[in-house]
Amino acid sequence: MVDWAATEKYEKDRAAGASTPEAIELDKELEADRLAEEARSPHVAPGLQLPEEGGVFLLDTYENRPELSPIDQRAVRSTRT
Repeated sequence: MVDWAATEKYEKDRAAGASTPEAIELDKELEADRLAEEARSPHVAPGLQLPEEGGVFLLDTYENRPELSPIDQRAVRSTRT
């Protein structure tokens, strides 16, 4: 048996752009994962976080926007003799 009223309602909701309960739940889970990941990575400036891969970075400002520039420690040589 087919529930035609429920089928028509589902089709109307889909055509109107309404999300399914499964999609809403998935969006909540993805947002929770994103927030958890953001909490694990320190903020160095508003909207700027340290990358996951780690390393040494220089906090710089370019055109009034903060940015992180990676520093390659292997390329730096001491000038002391």
